Amino acid sequence: MKNILLPTDFSSVAKNAYLYARDLATYIDAQLKVVNICYPDKDTIGGFIPSTDDLIKHQQKQLDSFVGTVQETSLEGVVETAMVETEVIIGFPKEEIQKLSSQEEVDLIIMGTTGSGSNRISKMIGSVSSGVAQKANCPVLLVPPEASFEGIKNMLYAGNYESAKGQVLNDISELAEKFEADIHLVHIAKEASLGTNPIQEVVLERLFKKVAPELKFEFHTMASEKVWEGLDKYARTNDIDLIVLVTRQRSFWESLSHKSLTRKMIFYSEVPLLVMHTDK
Repeated sequence: MKNILLPTDFSSVAKNAYLYARDLATYIDAQLKVVNICYPDKDTIGGFIPSTDDLIKHQQKQLDSFVGTVQETSLEGVVETAMVETEVIIGFPKEEIQKLSSQEEVDLIIMGTTGSGSNRISKMIGSVSSGVAQKANCPVLLVPPEASFEGIKNMLYAGNYESAKGQVLNDISELAEKFEADIHLVHIAKEASLGTNPIQEVVLERLFKKVAPELKFEFHTMASEKVWEGLDKYARTNDIDLIVLVTRQRSFWESLSHKSLTRKMIFYSEVPLLVMHTDK
């Protein structure tokens, strides 16, 4: 994660995501690039549709001001802030961010979410975040509005043993090692299934131990009728700093017929959510 991309629309949600991204980038010595994506027919200046050049100049001025308003780091023990680059891009947010996710120089995308799916604004913001997270070609870290970066001591792995493939496990293990974090392997089961120890969960634990035997693992089973509710509750009651959700990219038609755990977690989680993909 040497190159972090942060799309912003200058909202309070985006500002909080920027603060998180800046402190994370500072901590891991990464380059941070902040981009604003706009479209001439959608974005106006003073009620008028500007030329492309005028729009870029206007948005660049806003972007520089946005980044410049928060220069001092808030992370205890960190002296220097991350190197920040800015760029204005013409296009539609979801499509352009997905294109950027395929570039070699983008290792991680960070975006803000509302952390609540109860109103129209949160659903609108969540729709962009959800679309990017499910289609991006690199990991996407989603930051709820009240979250701040204070290191990562506890990580919750949300994925089954089929998702625990070589590169994904290596990436998660490297992240845990960097922060000296404990990994929580959590199985969500209905009340009637409690007390059982599914073979796939045993396999998952062994896979992690094989890749990184020196890491600390905790295995828990929790009762919940809905997986996303169980994961969210566990995260909030066990001081989880980061939920790692491993899923596979879905085609358009698959997405229409699939009730996505990713989408539910994006809309409702109050804990930062790192979405990683296995191959289709």
